[in-house]
Amino acid sequence: MNLIENIIEPKRLFLAWQPDRNSDESRKRRIIAEFTKEENNNVGLKFLDETEDFKKACQSGLLNYPHFLPNRKDMGKGIPPFIINFLRRIPSRKRSDFNLFLESIRIDPTVTISDFAILGYSGALLPSDSFSLIHPFDDADQPCELLIEAVGFRYHEGMGLNLKIGDEVHILPEPDNPVDPNAIKIEYDGKIIGYANRFLTTAFHIWLKKWKVSAEIEKIVTRGAKPKVMIFVRVRTP
Repeated sequence: MNLIENIIEPKRLFLAWQPDRNSDESRKRRIIAEFTKEENNNVGLKFLDETEDFKKACQSGLLNYPHFLPNRKDMGKGIPPFIINFLRRIPSRKRSDFNLFLESIRIDPTVTISDFAILGYSGALLPSDSFSLIHPFDDADQPCELLIEAVGFRYHEGMGLNLKIGDEVHILPEPDNPVDPNAIKIEYDGKIIGYANRFLTTAFHIWLKKWKVSAEIEKIVTRGAKPKVMIFVRVRTP
């Protein structure tokens, strides 16, 4: 098991939403809000309701979740209670299995890490909804480790390969990508098995230019209708 030992403390986390529909376009993850870490461990909230992502999310069904939408009457009165509950999606540090939880998201239990960072590294995912948090790694210009999903795995060549935990993969830019010239692809034996989350591409471009980036398959999930592969990434001095 690989473990994350060098934590990049996030200054902000994106709140993302992904619809439950079946079409490829409607399943695109959209950023709808931003959490910021403020003084005295307070958390600020800003809905990104002027962005294209937010508008497209509303068109795809976000309006069915009114608790996750900006209410002008509530703005300026702190974070709504429903959002506060969302930020509690990590187990208490007092629980006997807290270290096991950290290891499940590949965090070394001996490192110092804030709750805000744990939310970012874990994604705050629950099986009951399609909301999650994304750590954008704004301070990317330093050595670190992270666990990422090979996004779109089931739509690429990896489904036909005999992938194993520990297999080396390559993280590479794909400037000729017809959809996103900033895309970062994940390759195994010259074949694309997925992509890095589009909200991490800025960080990856920095790492790939200035640091040594290596990666390997950390988890393979074949149960259910959504098989996925998790990649452990190391960023080191060249």
